[in-house]
Amino acid sequence: MDWDSANPRVGVTKLLIMSFIVLAMPWMNVSADKDSSAYVEMVVTPQQEYYDIVDNETLQQSVRFEISTYDTNESDSYQIKISLYEEYETYGSLHKIVSATYTNLEISISLSSLFSEWTNDTNYSVFAELSEKESGEDEFNLIDTVNFSFAVGEDPRIEPDPILENVEITCDEDWQITQNETRLQADDSAFVLNCSAQNNNAVRIETQHNILAQQYDAGIEFRINTEASSIDGNGSTTNFTLRPRGWNLSMIIPNGSVSVQININAEGWQSNHTIIEINYTIEQEITVTPSEPVIIPGCTDITATNFNPNATADDGSC
Repeated sequence: MDWDSANPRVGVTKLLIMSFIVLAMPWMNVSADKDSSAYVEMVVTPQQEYYDIVDNETLQQSVRFEISTYDTNESDSYQIKISLYEEYETYGSLHKIVSATYTNLEISISLSSLFSEWTNDTNYSVFAELSEKESGEDEFNLIDTVNFSFAVGEDPRIEPDPILENVEITCDEDWQITQNETRLQADDSAFVLNCSAQNNNAVRIETQHNILAQQYDAGIEFRINTEASSIDGNGSTTNFTLRPRGWNLSMIIPNGSVSVQININAEGWQSNHTIIEINYTIEQEITVTPSEPVIIPGCTDITATNFNPNATADDGSC
């Protein structure tokens, strides 16, 4: 309000009139909504995604809903509304089947007491809504909701993925390795065994080639080289090779075998693996000469005071 300096009495009069109007206005009692701490919980036994209950009242009675409220105020009133909906996610509350309101705060019901005309291959939802009427109020207000959704019908069985058929492995015959006096290097192409793996599955497979635990005490080690890490389906093949990568020059290497495992997998299929044992023969081109024994002179009489346990030849000093 602007002060009228030319006519101060008019200004005072306006101020008094406005003050009277404000004092004459009725006061509005505005209070914030009370945040209730009460809540409702629902326990379903047994809790499943599917219930095969059509035309079976015994099974309907066995599925129970235990609904309880907590942290309620003794001075307030409460009620629980139980509702059953069909295809709630699609139609919302439009397809309500049944609804009932209870004043008791502990409720135990079964599917048979909720409904009887269940339909297979149909989704249902049970809602429990807790409402509160505060002391001095006339209406109930919704404060908490819980729900449980399930399907009626047989639990669909998930068929397992089909198992991949093992690959067929063929290798050159008569794998002969010559042991000479040169230790083989990793890139040495001598004594290579050529093999192939054939995929008879209708799908492309991923492969992993491994040499199983090698017997290093046999005096020879092997390496494997693969042409590709996958094989197309319907009879396609890929090649791989085996070769020795080194041997023990201090021993005569005997004939033996090496085991190769090929793991296969494909999306949507159960993995599998193939193990093949490949024999090899060793042709010697070296001669290992045993070393001369070391002679250690000393007293070999164990009863003597100067007995030498390391002596290999008695020198008469006992």
